[in-house]
Amino acid sequence: ALFFNLPKEKGGGRAKTKVYTAWIKSARWLLLAARARPVPGKVRIAIELSTKSGLDLDNCLKPSVDLLVAHGIIDDDQKKFVDGLILDWSEDIDGIRITILPPKKKALAA
Repeated sequence: ALFFNLPKEKGGGRAKTKVYTAWIKSARWLLLAARARPVPGKVRIAIELSTKSGLDLDNCLKPSVDLLVAHGIIDDDQKKFVDGLILDWSEDIDGIRITILPPKKKALAA
């Protein structure tokens, strides 16, 4: 229930549902409780989902990254800002854990 198709007479495309928009706004409190701070520039994002969750691992990716962008934790989700994504299961958490990491180091030329 994240997106819906816009009518062709309104230009087509996809838009966030009201439910998704409301979730992004309300999840701000989770970021505040975690004391999340903006991380400017290029980053990698690690997302871990509890093995107890009934969600599919890949289904948590888009909303998690959208949340970070919407609340200014990362600059954007374009490849010039997100250097990589790590998705994994975790047995030691309930819910989800998102970690912002530094970008990958470039290999030195020989």
